[in-house]
Amino acid sequence: MADESAPTRSITDIEKDLQAARERLSSNVEALVNKVHPKAVASRTVANAKSVANERVSWFKSKLYNEDGTLNLQFVATIAGAVAGVIALFTLLGKLFHRS
Repeated sequence: MADESAPTRSITDIEKDLQAARERLSSNVEALVNKVHPKAVASRTVANAKSVANERVSWFKSKLYNEDGTLNLQFVATIAGAVAGVIALFTLLGKLFHRS
């Protein structure tokens, strides 16, 4: 049995509710399409990569120079030592694995 105490809605009210639901659904679908569209994803990825790169460059610059603007020789020496170590490692590995 139907509950006779429940308020009845007119056809116009129901049509208005349906139209509002359609508009909400349309808006949600548009937002989802814009969010997952390949160009939007690529744009966000590029923006994120640029942001990370800028952060890394800023960090490196802060380590490379002292507060007074002079070159931080200890940091430069550390980087030079690391580069020399990597070159020595690759040279050694090349000689070990490419024996004739």
